[in-house]
Amino acid sequence: MTSISRLNSNAASRIAPEYTPPAAQPAVPSITETSQKPQSLGNLFRADSFGANGSGDGSQDMLRKLEELSQTVSKLAHLLGGQGARPTESSGTEAASGVGGAGGASPHPSAMAQEPVPELGDVAPADAPKPAGAPTAASGASDAKDFLAKGPHPQDQVYKEIAHAEAGLGEKKQALWDAAHQAGASDAEAAVLVAQQMQEGANDPNKSGAAENFGPLNLNRDLLKDFGGVKEENLSTLNEHANGKYTPEALRANVEGALTAMRTMGTERYLDHVRAGSSGYENPTQRMPFAGAGTADDDTRRFGRNIANAANLVLSDFQKDPGSIGRDWRQAAEIAYV
Repeated sequence: MTSISRLNSNAASRIAPEYTPPAAQPAVPSITETSQKPQSLGNLFRADSFGANGSGDGSQDMLRKLEELSQTVSKLAHLLGGQGARPTESSGTEAASGVGGAGGASPHPSAMAQEPVPELGDVAPADAPKPAGAPTAASGASDAKDFLAKGPHPQDQVYKEIAHAEAGLGEKKQALWDAAHQAGASDAEAAVLVAQQMQEGANDPNKSGAAENFGPLNLNRDLLKDFGGVKEENLSTLNEHANGKYTPEALRANVEGALTAMRTMGTERYLDHVRAGSSGYENPTQRMPFAGAGTADDDTRRFGRNIANAANLVLSDFQKDPGSIGRDWRQAAEIAYV
C-alpha cells in the first residue's frame, strides 16, 4: 500500500515538459464508476497496451498511456486507502476485557457472581447414608468463590489471627471436607466450612431456644430451620456422636444444612447469621445489642472476614498440597464470645 500511495503526489510532474496533451483526452472513470466497475491491473500492464495504436506517434501514445495509468492507480489507491483506514466498529466487549481489566470493572461487584456447582446430593454414592428429613437438593449455584475473592482482608479489618498445631484436628477437617464434597460442595464452599470448623470446633451447649447451636459448625436453630431446610425433629441428628466423633450421618446433615443456607442466603449473609443470629442477619453493619466489651462495632462483618481469610489459607495450602487438609493445624482468630 505504501508504494501505491507514493504515486498520489503530482502525477503530472512525471510527464516530460515538452509533452502537449491531445485536445480530446479519453475520459478517466470517476471514483464511483471505478468502484462499480473495477479495472484489472493485469490489463493495464499488458505489453500490447504500450504499442502503437495507428496514431503514428508511438512515444506520445506511450506517454499518454503512462498518464492514464498514473491517474488510474492514484484513484485506486484512494479507494483502497479509504477502505483500509475505516475503523472497525467495536461491539463493546473489548472495553471490558475481564474483571478489573481495561473496562475498569470492579473485581468485587455488589452482586456476587454465581458459580455453577453440583446440586446437593448429586455426587453422593448411591449407598451413602442420608438421615431422614435431611435438606432437599439446593440450587446448583454458589457465590462462595467470589466471596473469597474479596480477600485477603487487611489486619485492621479482622480480629487478631492465630495459627497453631492442634492434635486430632486434621482428622476432623478431612472428614468435614470429604463430607462437603460428597454432598456436592465446591472447593470454595468446603473451605468456608472447614474455616468455620477451625473457628468454632463444636456446638455451644450454653445456648437454648432459637439461639441453640448444633454440630461442628455451631449453627443456630433459626438458620438451620429457616434457611437450611432442616426440620425441628431432625436437629438432634446434627449432634450425633460415636467414639468421640461426629457420625457420618451427622456430618452429612450438617454440611447439607449449611450449604443449603449458604446458597439460599449468599455466603456473606450466611456468615452474618452464623455469627449473630437473626440480629446480625437483619443488621449486619450495626453493633450487636448483646455485644461485650471485647467486641468490635463491626463484629458481624469482621467475623465473616476472618472466616474468609482462614478459608483462603485452606484453599491456598490445598492447591499446593491436597494432603494439607488432614494436617493437625488450626488457622483461626481471637474472637470474643457472644
